[in-house]
Amino acid sequence: KEAMVSGLRAIPGVEIFGEPQLWAFAFGAPDVEMQQVAALMGKRGWMCGTTTQPKGIHMMPTPVHEAVAAEYVAAVAECIALARHGDTTKAKAAAYNEVVKVALCREIA
Repeated sequence: KEAMVSGLRAIPGVEIFGEPQLWAFAFGAPDVEMQQVAALMGKRGWMCGTTTQPKGIHMMPTPVHEAVAAEYVAAVAECIALARHGDTTKAKAAAYNEVVKVALCREIA
């Protein structure tokens, strides 16, 4: 996780949301449509979960991810650059936070 977090923080404009103490974290860049970045990552074979508030990408790295941390960070940097420079890849709506809301509404009803 630390290699990913430090690598992502080195990308201009990218911030890690909060100060996560455990393994899961989310990140984003306020000047970029992060759902588009996730779609661009998908074209490269990376599966990214997105968040709605704040808009970002949710990451749950495990020890298996250590071997590809640098590759992941490089792909994120490339995709953010593409999004900043007018790539027209369509973004999918974020649903990570919405699933929780739907589940809670069903329990309450």
